[in-house]
Amino acid sequence: MNTGRKRESTMHKRILAVVMSCALAISLMATPQLAAAVTTTVSVGTEAALDTAIANASTTAGDSTIIQLTASFNLTTNKTIAANKNITIESASGGPYALTRTTTAGNQFIVNAGATLTLTNVTVNGTTSTGALINITGNGILNIDNGAIIQGQNSTAGNNATISIVSTGGTINILPGSIIRNNTAVDGAVIFAQNTIAGAININISGGEIYGNKATGGQGGVIRANVNVNINISGGTIRDNIANSVGGGMYISGNATYPSSLTMTGGTISGNTVSNG
Repeated sequence: MNTGRKRESTMHKRILAVVMSCALAISLMATPQLAAAVTTTVSVGTEAALDTAIANASTTAGDSTIIQLTASFNLTTNKTIAANKNITIESASGGPYALTRTTTAGNQFIVNAGATLTLTNVTVNGTTSTGALINITGNGILNIDNGAIIQGQNSTAGNNATISIVSTGGTINILPGSIIRNNTAVDGAVIFAQNTIAGAININISGGEIYGNKATGGQGGVIRANVNVNINISGGTIRDNIANSVGGGMYISGNATYPSSLTMTGGTISGNTVSNG
């Protein structure tokens, strides 16, 4: 009698296990599986190859593209980082290599809303032009990372600087190990930031060196910030920059509704001067 009950109990357990396994299998089949983020690395040694790599970069959320330079070359056309692209430009082994601007109109790099551009271990040489070396629109993001050098840009038109961000909600991150030097612009030789009210612009400086830059028109040897711009400095050095009239280092303005701010918890600001007045 006991043997029969044991067999019946064992059978019930087996049936229950089969039912649970089937239920689990059906559940897994019904649950959509998220695709893993993909990082694609592309080596380029010419401007044409760079253009192709930028054009082919994924726009899928979470994906990223690393473009490794294998040589230095000139930039003869402007480059747009389209929405939802996350692109890093860096030097391959044997670098650092340099990208040298030869265009004299427009913005050399345009980072559109929703896009991210990271520069690391690469030199970007500017030239005299009416546009910016890098222009950020909407909530685009620019990261200037370890080993990146940005130099030699002379932006001659107002509202354009080495880096211009005339938008809503964009972000610039200047990171340890980067260098931004010897650039000129009318106002804000390194960064001209002007908000269109909705959504604050954020400029975060956690490291790097910024020196030898000049605002020839008058305001902000490094940064000209106008309306709803938040500047956060936690590291790095800002030194020996010049403005023609006010703000040898920075000139910051806002209004009662949309104020701008400067928060400094680290870093050094020194030796910045005004040449006229």
